[in-house]
Amino acid sequence: PADYNDDSDEMPTTGADNDVRLADLYGLDYDDPLWDEMLDQLTVDDMDNLIANGGYGTPAISSIGKIQMTDADGPASLNNNFTGVGSIGFPASTAFACTWNRDLARQFGDMIGQMAHDMHVAGWYAPAMNIHRSAFSGRTFEYFSEDALLSGVMAAEQTAGAQEQGVYVFMKHFALNDQETNRTEMLCTWANEQSIREIYLKPFEMSVKDGGATAVMSSFNYIGTNYAGATAALQQTVLRDEWGFRGMVLTDYFGGYGYQNADQLIRNGNDIMLATTDITNHVTDTSATSVQAMRTAAHNILYTTANGWQYADGEPETTTPIWRTAMYVAWGVTAVLFLGLSALAIKKFLDRKKAATIEVQA
Repeated sequence: PADYNDDSDEMPTTGADNDVRLADLYGLDYDDPLWDEMLDQLTVDDMDNLIANGGYGTPAISSIGKIQMTDADGPASLNNNFTGVGSIGFPASTAFACTWNRDLARQFGDMIGQMAHDMHVAGWYAPAMNIHRSAFSGRTFEYFSEDALLSGVMAAEQTAGAQEQGVYVFMKHFALNDQETNRTEMLCTWANEQSIREIYLKPFEMSVKDGGATAVMSSFNYIGTNYAGATAALQQTVLRDEWGFRGMVLTDYFGGYGYQNADQLIRNGNDIMLATTDITNHVTDTSATSVQAMRTAAHNILYTTANGWQYADGEPETTTPIWRTAMYVAWGVTAVLFLGLSALAIKKFLDRKKAATIEVQA
């Protein structure tokens, strides 16, 4: 990372005591000055934890009232991969596209949003909207069609339906995700700019402009010789500068794979790592250039989460999950048993010692 640092960059303010809560930002513009006051409160560790540990939910930051959030897998339902809880399952995206019924797609998105409330889910890893370029792609059933316009209309309607319920969708896989075979083996996808814009990016563009998407999942493949998640031309120039996207970009599953690393990703517009273990998902460089990139990533993540349904009525109350309560009870019982057994062992030792002393004296 040091090879790409700019010595003229200034270190941002961190750890300030401004007493701004994330709930205060609900509904405010991305560029509202209050964002700077709140971002000044974050420490480097706060930002690194937020960026590095985004697997199936964004972590809590107690200093700003950011709660732990749960994001669920898709795209035909909501599935919590840890608890095993799932919603009603609907037909695959290809079946929806076959109806040519945009109202049906909107209803589907709306129902996903309602079920997300029931499951206490903040974000949905869907809709998936890559192009049916080949019948042999392992994820084709998750995508709508071979046509960019049909795919875009259906994807945008599903996106809008869920977003109206305050559930942010992760449109995926951004972009040119074309096959599952060798998908994490530095798979290089080649296309010219015209085909990329007119075919492969069109559903994503429509989901941003017409559907109001505020989250993205980047793809495993390379575009040419650049990892898609770390391609600034895609994640910054097209997505944000041209389309006006405001929100966060998440990697596909962060398994390292020899080419995924947080330092490169945050410098090129990918904000958060879909990681469940500590590997190369932590930012290693703490230069001014890097901390500026971390601050931008944190801004993007928090903007998306602050505008979710859980903050619609102010700062949500934090409740201890049942599993955590059970864990605390188990720890308490174990501690009591340990202390009790220890006291019993000490008592028996002292009794034997006393009996031995009496016997010697006698």
